[in-house]
Amino acid sequence: MRPSDLPSAHLRRDAPADPLEALRPLIDVRIGRASTGGNDVLYRRLLRMFCRGQRDAVGQFTAALQADDLKAAVRVMHNLRTIAASLGMPELAQASRALELACADAPGEAMVLDPLIAAVSRDLTRVLDGLDTISLD
Repeated sequence: MRPSDLPSAHLRRDAPADPLEALRPLIDVRIGRASTGGNDVLYRRLLRMFCRGQRDAVGQFTAALQADDLKAAVRVMHNLRTIAASLGMPELAQASRALELACADAPGEAMVLDPLIAAVSRDLTRVLDGLDTISLD
């Protein structure tokens, strides 16, 4: 078989062998795998759980704010931050940390919170969209 007989995908030398590697810088796989002791099966399972459990984190956060439940809102962002950090999602972890801290400093101040909510929403959507493009099985 000649190289010209192979599908073009096989000719790409820059394509990562691991589809998760293609999601950099959204996801730093080294951090995520380190947090699971190098257990790739566990890491992928946690990523699947993240997709299911955190998909509506921004909606839960805003619902808690609208219900004047600041503790619940902070808890949602705290959970998102810690999970994102341990799975290797530094931008999302940083954005959710900023929002979590802002809730303590300026609770209910839309001028402060709205841009931070938008940043978390953007970063979460980018991570989820990226994970949705690959198989985590």
